[in-house]
Amino acid sequence: MHHIKPCNQTKHTITFSPHSTLTPEQGNGSLTFGVKAVEVKIEVSDSVEGNVILLSEDIIQELQIPLTCSYDILLNDNLIRIGPFIGILTELTDKKVEQMLFTYKSFVKRYQQIGGAILVFSLESIHTEQQTISGFLYQPEHESWKYGTFPYPATVMTILEASLTSKYKNFHDKINHLTSVLGPKVFNFPHFSKWEMHKILLPKFDHVLPQTTLYQEPNDISHMLHLYKSIYIKPINGRLGKRIFKVVQTADNIAVSFYVNHSKHVKSFSTQQEMMSFFQANLPPYMYVVQQTIPLMTYDDRMIDFRVMMIKNEWGLWDNLGVYSRYGAKGQLVSNITAGGQTEMASATLKNVWKLDSEEIEEVLLKINTLVKEILALFEQQGYHLANIGFDIGMNENRKLYVIEINHQNPDPYIALKANNRHAFYLARYKNMMYAKYLEGF
Repeated sequence: MHHIKPCNQTKHTITFSPHSTLTPEQGNGSLTFGVKAVEVKIEVSDSVEGNVILLSEDIIQELQIPLTCSYDILLNDNLIRIGPFIGILTELTDKKVEQMLFTYKSFVKRYQQIGGAILVFSLESIHTEQQTISGFLYQPEHESWKYGTFPYPATVMTILEASLTSKYKNFHDKINHLTSVLGPKVFNFPHFSKWEMHKILLPKFDHVLPQTTLYQEPNDISHMLHLYKSIYIKPINGRLGKRIFKVVQTADNIAVSFYVNHSKHVKSFSTQQEMMSFFQANLPPYMYVVQQTIPLMTYDDRMIDFRVMMIKNEWGLWDNLGVYSRYGAKGQLVSNITAGGQTEMASATLKNVWKLDSEEIEEVLLKINTLVKEILALFEQQGYHLANIGFDIGMNENRKLYVIEINHQNPDPYIALKANNRHAFYLARYKNMMYAKYLEGF
């Protein structure tokens, strides 16, 4: 790592030590930080310490380089790059970012290995015309954050939960803008809906998918219910198990279960027409999918599925950071931890619920790992740039696997903490940051 110090005796000059690990040629060159670049004069001086780089103050001001951070330096002929400069889009507003600053320490826990400038910011603070971002810059010396305005970072990771807010379109517009400027250095944002995901997977992975159709009119629900007797209706861009309906047909009636403000509601209909009138009034067309109910394993009246944490690492390769069982709360429609579910490592559940021995457990985990990596390969073959994925995998009592959902918006590694695997939680954050650094070439 290198430290940058200002020099007021020169103009548009960068000065290296001859004892530095870098050996630039003196002359004219170009210096970049984030998305900005300037022409510089390159000098070497014995008066500069080995890990120090002197920059003339006019360059520091023009590139808005924070001097409180440590940096890696890349040399390519006379092109000099200072970095990394990583931005993390976390909330809709600056006020909310400030309230949540203490939670972002998990991203900088291993700053000495990451280095560079790390900026957390909100959606409202992306200034597209000026190509600047206002946000909180990490101060490694004091382990604190300081507000300021900076040029666009070189990479941007988003953990913003925008899909259930009124700012979803604004979120997409600004992410698309950032992508147009940064190229494939923006990651962890939703590329496709549940319906689009289903269509991508269907040709090759139909054997692990629940039967699914796009909701266009109430007849779609009636048709699926006739085929399967138990179905789920899910928003195509939903998250966290919200706005989900479960519909079950019995000999006597049709029961529709759903939650409003964490309170469960059940409506019973004696005819198909009554049910269809209910959904006609409550579901906008083309915004939901209708799926057959997967025969998941249950334990103590709690449904069980598995979350697989897949993270791109510092070499741009996928790492599996754990398979976690999710036990839904009793009577819940979903297994989400946010809806009252509990979690543990999948190996424990496979042993205690499925009654598998060690060899059988390894076989199941290998099968799950192979499946998710094959799906990720398909996404990447089709041009999707992904880096942080949560797979929700179901398995019945006969060990048949199902792909329930693929969360590519922000699969928070918090589930690892709930399963008493703190190492995996912090490792996921670290790999997020190291992948961002890898994208910058450092």
